Amino acid sequence: MEQWGLELRRRRILVDRTMRTNRQRVFAAGDIADHDGKVSLISIGFGEAALAVNHIASLLDPARSLTPGHSSDA
Repeated sequence: MEQWGLELRRRRILVDRTMRTNRQRVFAAGDIADHDGKVSLISIGFGEAALAVNHIASLLDPARSLTPGHSSDA
C-alpha cells in the first residue's frame, strides 16, 4: 500500500469522514481504513462502506443526492 502512495497510519489506510484517501477517487472502508475516532466493529465497517459508496456515487454523478435515505424508507 505504501508503494501505491496511500497515506498510512498504524498499518491502515488513512481516510477522511467520507472514507476518501489521499489519492484522488480512491476510497477505503472497514478494517483497512483508519480515521480519528475509529471504532473497530464490523457494524461500523458496514456503515463506512455505505458512506464510501454514497460519496462515490455523487462523485460519478454530481446531480445525485448525498442523502442515501433510510432502510425503512423502502
